[in-house]
Amino acid sequence: MISDLLSRLARLPAVLWRATVGRLVAAAPPTVAPVLVVDAPEPRGVAGITFRASLVVVGVVLGAYLLYQLRLLLILVFLAILLAAGLYGVVRLFERFLPRIVAVLISYALLIGVIGLVLFLIFPPLIRQAVDFADDLPRIADDLRAGAISLIDGIAGHGTGEEIIDTLTSGAQGSVPELGSLLSVPLTLASILTNALIVVFLSALMLIERDRVRGWTMEFVREPDREAMLGVSRNALLKLGAYVRGQLVVMAIIGGGSAVGMLVLGVPFAVPLGALSFITAAIPLAGAFIAGGPIVLVALTVAPVTGLLMLAWLVV
Repeated sequence: MISDLLSRLARLPAVLWRATVGRLVAAAPPTVAPVLVVDAPEPRGVAGITFRASLVVVGVVLGAYLLYQLRLLLILVFLAILLAAGLYGVVRLFERFLPRIVAVLISYALLIGVIGLVLFLIFPPLIRQAVDFADDLPRIADDLRAGAISLIDGIAGHGTGEEIIDTLTSGAQGSVPELGSLLSVPLTLASILTNALIVVFLSALMLIERDRVRGWTMEFVREPDREAMLGVSRNALLKLGAYVRGQLVVMAIIGGGSAVGMLVLGVPFAVPLGALSFITAAIPLAGAFIAGGPIVLVALTVAPVTGLLMLAWLVV
């Protein structure tokens, strides 16, 4: 037992050496594996999406600019479509027993004849009364001013009406047209006549070549859907034509009714103001106020009761 204890004591220094200094000397330092930091890859297609979005924005801006530059041409094409739609039913009626080009020519001859007859009947009194209206416009303005001042003075006291009217009309002092604007009137009339001829030509071309146009547009439609598309387009054209003809009837009723009411009540300048009512009736909502305002103002120069009766006539 003593010998065993002595042998263990003899091995103790070696064990302590291996457990302490020997381990530090013999063991290699631990190696740390390098950590590679990799950035997240950019999703594929982001650059392409950004490029395409930029192209879309640029295309929209350029398209809007092009539409703005071609606004007059687009308006003329739109008016030509409306005119062609309005005459489509008449042309189809004549096409039952006449060639298409002859049917189109007869339809436009009838249209021009009706317009010429209307102008022949109303143009002389229209010009005469329009000139008289222009000559009497200062007197009408003075009468309206005096009536408004008298009304305001009766409500708010003497002198108040003139001050209020002067404030309201201070911006209209320089509204008299200059010579340059008067000289531009013939050019404006020539431009209107040229645009009207372009509209007539385009609409006639649409009616004559509608089969070719229909065939070209059907190339962009699938074969099974072409029959349905033809039916829809034909019905849409008929509905649009009916709307145009109905709108013309409504315009004629409004213009004629306004002129008749002015004649019955003894309001002057019935023909030019009735023509104004006919034209402005094509403007939704605002047309009645644009024409009704001058009519009521002219009626007020005759008598306040006449103005109220004219207002009631227009409203009814």
